[in-house]
Amino acid sequence: MALVQWNEAKYSVHEERIDTQHETLFELINRLHDSMKEGRSKESIPPTLEALAAYTKQHFGYEEGYMKRVGYPNLEQHRAQHQEFVHTVESFISDYNSGKVGLTFQIINYLKDWLVSHILKTDKQYDEFVAQK
Repeated sequence: MALVQWNEAKYSVHEERIDTQHETLFELINRLHDSMKEGRSKESIPPTLEALAAYTKQHFGYEEGYMKRVGYPNLEQHRAQHQEFVHTVESFISDYNSGKVGLTFQIINYLKDWLVSHILKTDKQYDEFVAQK
């Protein structure tokens, strides 16, 4: 069973490409979770972490461009949250690759909780802004 399940009604920000990207981020987090549960850490976790980091940057770039196009007034605060998350993920990857830390449920839950909270609290704000325009 997936750690986190995409739910269109709950998570949609009513922009198809962003919703699809969010769903892909859910899938990557679930892949990390499954790899850890199944003991496939050595072979599948490093490339999945790298894919998550790269895709997250790509997604954030697109999402920030979208917010700029629609004139979203809180873009800079939103961007700061994105930058903080990218920094955290990159630090974790560096620590993981150097052997300082292993992948734990605590880290996977952090990724999941951050993404879910960010969509529901922060991304929904630009969704509401666009709906009111």
